[in-house]
Amino acid sequence: MSLNTYGSPIRKKIVFSIMMAFFFLVTISLFQMQILENMSYEKKSDENSIKKVIAEAPRGIFLDRFYSVVVSNKPSFTLRITPANYKINTESMLETVLSMQPGYIKNILYDKRHLSRYSPVRIQKDVHFDFIAWYEENSEKFPGVDYTVDLQRDYSFGVNGAHMFGYIKEISAELLEESKDKYMPGDFIGYNGIEKQYESLLHGEKGYSLFLVDSRQQPIGRYKDGLEDKKAVKGNDLVLTIDKELQILAESAFKDKRGALVAIEPSTGEILAFVSAPTYDLSDFDAVTTYDVWQKLN
Repeated sequence: MSLNTYGSPIRKKIVFSIMMAFFFLVTISLFQMQILENMSYEKKSDENSIKKVIAEAPRGIFLDRFYSVVVSNKPSFTLRITPANYKINTESMLETVLSMQPGYIKNILYDKRHLSRYSPVRIQKDVHFDFIAWYEENSEKFPGVDYTVDLQRDYSFGVNGAHMFGYIKEISAELLEESKDKYMPGDFIGYNGIEKQYESLLHGEKGYSLFLVDSRQQPIGRYKDGLEDKKAVKGNDLVLTIDKELQILAESAFKDKRGALVAIEPSTGEILAFVSAPTYDLSDFDAVTTYDVWQKLN
């Protein structure tokens, strides 16, 4: 038997093995591209075409010992700007329509420059409905500008209680850094009094809605008919030991005076009324607190 005859089957086996290995690698590559990577691309495509709209959780309200409301919530419009989509040449028009000082919007966006350019920045709370109507007619001229319907504190129940209730305001960058797992940029938290002491009970849990959007990030429908949406969970209401009518009476007695009063139920130690004068108007903290208000308080 010649060497050529002996070597031929070996060469055939080698060639066959190489071809099989080649086809195996091609098959694996096709499987990876068609199945595994396709799933990844689909996920990325979904993420690019789905917009999550956060639903704020209603904050818990305050009631007196007889379950009369002393602090509640009310709906309000909040103007927002997303820096990545915002056109600075529309700034003067917005400031004029909203009766803002020139440079007001620029200053707020500068203060929030540490946030993602794709994160909406609250510009003004409690915007009047007349502006909302005007904006709806002209929204295409103001890319990056939108509004949300939020809830703000309602102090229209006859009780001041500023030193007792405390107030809420937008979370600072320092506190946000410490509590990234619980809060988002622009969230409002308790900064004093009962609002601060019971923040963890009052703030509730956010929800969200998922929308399909077009290339301009404009909603075109609900994602999976809303089946994957999450409802916001309202914060806990607090029943206080104070007596609303007694609190109102005590506050009226200290009007334009200086001093303090604490009325206590002797048998239980419960506080029925608490007054410290002079005081301040909590409604000044409903929306954006002006510089003049801060100067007056300081």
